[in-house]
Amino acid sequence: MKKFGLVMTVALTAIAMCACGKEASNQGSEPEVETTENTGNTTETSEASTLAVPEVKDGVTRPGEDCVEVYFEWNPVDGAEGYEVSSQNKYYEEENFREPAETVETTDTSFVTGAQDYFDFQIKVRAFKGSGADRVYSDWSNEAVGFSYTDDELNSDTAVATYNSYDEIIDVISKGLKDGFSEGYQDYLDISACFFMNNPEYEILGYMKKDLDGDGTEELILGENAADGSDPGEGWDSIIYDIFAMKDGKVVHVLDGWERNRFYLCTDGTIANEGSSGAAYSSWAYYNIKDGEKTIIETVFTDADENMQGHWYHSDKEPYEDESNEITEDEAMKIIQKYTYQKLEFTPFN
Repeated sequence: MKKFGLVMTVALTAIAMCACGKEASNQGSEPEVETTENTGNTTETSEASTLAVPEVKDGVTRPGEDCVEVYFEWNPVDGAEGYEVSSQNKYYEEENFREPAETVETTDTSFVTGAQDYFDFQIKVRAFKGSGADRVYSDWSNEAVGFSYTDDELNSDTAVATYNSYDEIIDVISKGLKDGFSEGYQDYLDISACFFMNNPEYEILGYMKKDLDGDGTEELILGENAADGSDPGEGWDSIIYDIFAMKDGKVVHVLDGWERNRFYLCTDGTIANEGSSGAAYSSWAYYNIKDGEKTIIETVFTDADENMQGHWYHSDKEPYEDESNEITEDEAMKIIQKYTYQKLEFTPFN
């Protein structure tokens, strides 16, 4: 399943592009970020004889707090006052890296990015010194690549837990939150990654059973209530992370999410989804749940052109599948405001 969960870090400051944990966005001021399309041909002054070209090593995969991190580093360049990093990513099944590239500046000689799913990353680096009209750059480095997965992970058929009842799911999560989940257990359990990073200071994880489609059979809803008592949609309250249903006598996983890909139950029974994969890429999708499956009703989403100008779109398909119907922001807000989120009271796991 494709999860657009990415996080990028420069030096010791985190830039939360799309992480599962909320704390990243509260870690102080962010470095200045300039997003551009990088072709390698620039009009800035390049003094290769003064500033050497950084030699960038391919990325190293390592565990992160809320995702798999990919760590890049390069040699320090004599005389350099900082470095410009051009970064691109793509889901492993995509053929080409996404355009435009994103560019950040750092004084460190390392760059950390990452994802909660199988993503490929590509960066290049150039050194600089001076500022304004006096700034000079080295040539761009070689392109280094990194991956948020291993070949073994990609080629393996990971076993997934089979549940015979909702109570089994509730029991597994309750024990895991109390005693800790075994390492590598997440994929097997087939539940949201957010249950593996519980922070009771701001969230109360829980469950409820509710008949969502009116067929007389309850679905199991896993989610969170905000510890601060905030309202749905305004804070981190009444978020749905997983929905399970009974179909043909078996438990089926209808949907799963995380904090940057979260679901809500609307007052009319619609399931709303709010997603983001970056500042210019947000979506609001609305679904019906029926017979253990979700079907799209409509979606509103934003996308950026090659100049990073944002545009709004409306479709009856999944986000980003159809950009033929561009709308205004006011029109988008009217669609979004049709749906009112319900206040859900989850039964805490612990």
